[in-house]
Amino acid sequence: MKKEMIRHSSLNRTALADFLKTRRLRLQPETETSRTHTRRRTPGLRREEVAELAGISVDWYVKLEQGKANSASPQTIEGLIRALRLTQEDARHLKTLMNDSARPTPTDSDHALCQLEDLVNGQTHPAYLQNALYDVLAWNDAAEQLFGFADTATNDRNVLTYLFVDPRSRRVFGKQWAPESARVLAQFRRTYDQSPKTSTISARLTTLLETSPEFAQAWNQHDIHFRSTGTKHIKHPERGCVEYRYYSLHPDGFEDLSLVVLMEIQ
Repeated sequence: MKKEMIRHSSLNRTALADFLKTRRLRLQPETETSRTHTRRRTPGLRREEVAELAGISVDWYVKLEQGKANSASPQTIEGLIRALRLTQEDARHLKTLMNDSARPTPTDSDHALCQLEDLVNGQTHPAYLQNALYDVLAWNDAAEQLFGFADTATNDRNVLTYLFVDPRSRRVFGKQWAPESARVLAQFRRTYDQSPKTSTISARLTTLLETSPEFAQAWNQHDIHFRSTGTKHIKHPERGCVEYRYYSLHPDGFEDLSLVVLMEIQ
């Protein structure tokens, strides 16, 4: 499997700049700073206001938001977390983006499938295996009954494509479609920001942005989600609405693959 890699620090500068800008624009000036209460033409705080609240120079903050720098002292990072009023998940993501450590090399999926398909098929609950792109690589009969992966073209057998492009997903998730699609996109956004960019992941993102206005709008919000367990309400084809607890597990040695298991809540 060919793996196209570029230097990770260059990847993070763009993601970091986008992340900082979206968080800055979410803040309300009248509650964050007492500089001025005059009407503004644009939402959010100004760059110099964030810099002041964070205790850093305006020039340095501007460089961060323009993608011209991607490292800072722990004190600066903590200052940005306070100034931008980041949630715990956002703060964790910011620290990752500003850390230039290497990420795990993508798994050889063909080799992994040989070892993990038996694990998927051995589950009595709905289960499927996905990669970092959210491509569905293997699934058991119980998952097929819920999602119909076998009836989906191989190139479209992707959780994000299913949620945002395939009309079946809205019937399967019903009123829970909006929170479910937002959660999965926010998880993918975190993975995308932290991963080396290949032609495959870029093509997947481009297709979703072009085919789903809802995906494009949510993508621009730069929401981040870390949680690997929670609940789903899914319409079972025979039993109606069923509540499941989902678990997303990373098999040891295959950090870029996830085994998703849905256990019915009695």
